[in-house]
Amino acid sequence: MNTEALLVHLHESEMLEKQDNDNIKILKFYSGNDFRHLKDWSRMIKTFPNIDTCLLAVKKCGVALQYVPEALKTPELCLIALQQNSKAFRYVPKELRKKPR
Repeated sequence: MNTEALLVHLHESEMLEKQDNDNIKILKFYSGNDFRHLKDWSRMIKTFPNIDTCLLAVKKCGVALQYVPEALKTPELCLIALQQNSKAFRYVPKELRKKPR
């Protein structure tokens, strides 16, 4: 997702109104970079702890799920993380895991 598309999406979800100018600049920086390291994704989630940021992070790096706040770990988000990297399973909340039959 390019910077413009991300900003349009944020605007549509009314998140731009909640962000101050410094955070918007940081978000532009993050969305314009191709992160390759988990520490980059963890920093992004800590800076912007919302569902859109977490979704972007786990789509690119499934194990970034470990930095997603528990309240944001939905079944859909966890599934996306697992599809990207099966090692993310250890960060899926126990109540979302199904026991094998």
